[in-house]
Amino acid sequence: MTPTELIDLLVEAQMLVEESAGVFGWKPTMKKIEAFANIVAAKEREACAKVCEEHPDGLNMLGGAYIACAKAIRARGEQT
Repeated sequence: MTPTELIDLLVEAQMLVEESAGVFGWKPTMKKIEAFANIVAAKEREACAKVCEEHPDGLNMLGGAYIACAKAIRARGEQT
């Protein structure tokens, strides 16, 4: 993850708030930290699922096991 991507995720979780042009204030709370962790986990799950889907043997004799794996990875985000 690049520094720019990390900053974008912090902004998405509302931990970094732009107070004026290019000036960010640090506004962490436990709720926002949890939101940030969930956002990061979701991005990682999606990246892993895409690796499965893009595997060159994705539709081989395993009967679509790579696709099933990608679905299982994404389903982890729906668990509570």
